[in-house]
Amino acid sequence: MALTFANKVTIGRILIVPFFIAMVMYTTPGHDYFRFCAIGLFMVAVISDVIDG
Repeated sequence: MALTFANKVTIGRILIVPFFIAMVMYTTPGHDYFRFCAIGLFMVAVISDVIDG
């Protein structure tokens, strides 16, 4: 069974979720790097949702 483009994008979003959760959980007041990474991952998910329709 061949995957369509929409299915590939959806699988990519599903794979992003654990990394997003990890970045949110490891954010501390002194380490804003994780917060920015979480925002970046969220933006990737949003953009892929727009592309997917």
